Amino acid sequence: MPKSDTDLSDRNAPAPEPRSSAEPGKLLRAVRGLGAWARANRLRAALVLGACVVAIGASVIVWMLIGRHDSAHDRRQLLAAFEALDRGAYEEARELVEPFQVRGDLHADEWSDVAFVLGAVAVGEADATWSRDQRQYYLLGARYLEEARDRGFPPERGAEGLYLLGRSLCLSGQFAASRPVLLSALEADSGRATPIHRLLARAYLHDANPQYDKALAHNTAFLADRRLAPEERHEGLLERARILLHLERIADCLAALDKIPAGAANRAETTIMQGRVLMHEAKTLLAQDEPTAEEQARARDRYQTAIKTLRSAQGHDTLSTQATPQAMLLIGICYRELGDNRAAMAEFTRTVSLYPEGPEALAASLEQAELARQLGRNGDAVSGYLRVLSAVVDPDTYSNPWVALDELRRRMLDAYRHYRNARNFVICLELARRFHPLFPREQSLELRAEAHQTWGRDLLAQAAGAAKDTEEPHRKGRAELRRAGLAHLQLAKLRIATREYPDHLWNAAEAFLAGQDYNGAVGVLKTYVRNETRKRQAEALLHLAEALLALDRLEEATAALMECVELHPRDPAVFEARLVAAHTAVEQGELQRAEALLQENLAGEHLTPESREWRRSLFELGNIYHAQARYQDAIRRLEEAVARYPDDPQAVEARYLIAEAYRRTADALPANEQDERGRAGGRRTPSSLLSSTEKRWCNTVRSAKPLPDGRKPRS
Repeated sequence: MPKSDTDLSDRNAPAPEPRSSAEPGKLLRAVRGLGAWARANRLRAALVLGACVVAIGASVIVWMLIGRHDSAHDRRQLLAAFEALDRGAYEEARELVEPFQVRGDLHADEWSDVAFVLGAVAVGEADATWSRDQRQYYLLGARYLEEARDRGFPPERGAEGLYLLGRSLCLSGQFAASRPVLLSALEADSGRATPIHRLLARAYLHDANPQYDKALAHNTAFLADRRLAPEERHEGLLERARILLHLERIADCLAALDKIPAGAANRAETTIMQGRVLMHEAKTLLAQDEPTAEEQARARDRYQTAIKTLRSAQGHDTLSTQATPQAMLLIGICYRELGDNRAAMAEFTRTVSLYPEGPEALAASLEQAELARQLGRNGDAVSGYLRVLSAVVDPDTYSNPWVALDELRRRMLDAYRHYRNARNFVICLELARRFHPLFPREQSLELRAEAHQTWGRDLLAQAAGAAKDTEEPHRKGRAELRRAGLAHLQLAKLRIATREYPDHLWNAAEAFLAGQDYNGAVGVLKTYVRNETRKRQAEALLHLAEALLALDRLEEATAALMECVELHPRDPAVFEARLVAAHTAVEQGELQRAEALLQENLAGEHLTPESREWRRSLFELGNIYHAQARYQDAIRRLEEAVARYPDDPQAVEARYLIAEAYRRTADALPANEQDERGRAGGRRTPSSLLSSTEKRWCNTVRSAKPLPDGRKPRS
């Protein structure tokens, strides 16, 4: 089993020096000589055997004495380390256990003792420092204490170990991981209930998505202890006010603040809370459906009073409270609500510039970005959004008192959708690429695929509606669709073991087809057919055939189409498959097979003349009859098609083929019938003397519209 990063053994222990290859040979010869000497008589053999027994016994006794001495010494040294730890002599405790870190012969309980001491020392040193390294000390303590827990806490130190571990996890920002440990510590040790309740209140309040009800319950239990020092009680009341504000229990929030005296150490933060209450009251006034002019005026007054209150809090700030960045962020929000965007932007910018490492910087960057977006300053907006995204390293340890994790995700998605709807796909993609780790990698990929696909379709739609048809918009649109296909395919690989895997393959195939990446579409569709046995099988085979046809792989395409027709006769996709198969048969010169496929579409019970496939089948069947010189059948089918669908684009060419069929029919009339109508010395026969076939042909030619390529039917 591989060792973790916190294993205490020395991985760089020096290797034993190699022995000379001559030494084993000498020893072997000596042993052989002694054996030969002993075999000479029984007395010698008895002497040698007795000497061996004595040597072995002596070795065992020496080993036992040395081992007993070492074990006792180790135990005394570990006990001394625990005594130093209990006295708060952390440096002494560390020095006593340091020799054990380089040894590789410790038992599991000894490893646990050493890890416990080192973890407790790290927590104690973290408590004693105010530097930026404090969190690192708590992280180190948590790692050692987790190893001690996994090996089994030392006897009679289990409750203490749970408390120290839960505390180090909570104070290092691992709130979700700390809660179950602290709850176990609460059950194991009632003597530490008060500090554990305080830690649990903090863990629930500062979670990525705070749980205010549970935080309030533990805060209540903490404040119920009458032995609290005044400073501890003031901190607990301030925390209670924060929780109650989030729960919108404003009266209770103000009651908690009133219990904090004016001269308390946390006076600045208490003033901040008073400003936040004023802001909440103003926001509530404006949140009504149609606030009156009086309510709007009262709200403005609340915001202006909040600004004054927050500025006064800055005057009472200390190094331990850090109220100034909080006040600056909140003042910026007040200015924004008052419509003073310039002043709001200035406050947000100062907050980010002066306090880039604090939680207020992330909230200010988000406010800055959203305000810039509203003002149409997209460059500043994107810069702000990217600062926010870069600040989120791990959602599991995310904690920000101003923006919960779910709220941050929602606001970032709102920004993405805004730029998508505004068709600013460059910014959409820039955001989506940076969404991980705030969002799971799969969701980030999904949004990238969506942006590429929407952009590609938008480009193709613009190209189709443009007055001048150029290839460049089409090329760019297809390129974006191919990128969408690659993103969908990457997403499918990430979710290969899930039920969504076939759906992602399908999305990738559709994007590749739309982007004219037929090789990519063929590969994905073949994988889809192998992995999805029920849904969209017929449609997948149809698309596979279309992609193969685009690559001129006619035989493979025909096989896919026939599989679709034969295995899925009831699927709606089979009608389109017969049409494509008929086209393929025509290209291969198999007109009879093409005719049979189209007749199946027209004779089926599940296809009606209103459907697109029935209409196309009718036109195509007429075309095939014309190609076979079966002009009467061609006229019958094509005239039916034109009568049913006079505005269909295919009707133009159908009229031409009808006219051509009538002409060919007239040319095939017997010569004597032509002579009877060809009198008057070679002059043209009057219209009244034309046969019905010729009349219909002439009328068809006159009514025929130009062909799609601009050609005119022959008259």
